[in-house]
Amino acid sequence: MFLGIFENAVLALMTCLAVDIDLNGDDGEPKWGPRTFHDKITKIKNGATAVDEESEMSEMDTKKASKMK
Repeated sequence: MFLGIFENAVLALMTCLAVDIDLNGDDGEPKWGPRTFHDKITKIKNGATAVDEESEMSEMDTKKASKMK
C-alpha cells in the first residue's frame, strides 16, 4: 500500500517538473519549485549519464559484486 502511494507521489512530482520545463524552460531549466529538488534531479541525470558512458565494471567492482552473493 505504501509503495502505491509513493509511486503516485513520484509521478505527480515528475509530471509537475515536466510541465514546468515545457512551459517555462526555454533553455530546458525549470522556473518553479525548490532549488534542492532541481539540484537532486540534475545530480540524478548526471549520474545516469556517467553510468551509461561506463560500459564495463572495474575489476574491483566485479570482485565486490561476486562477494555479495
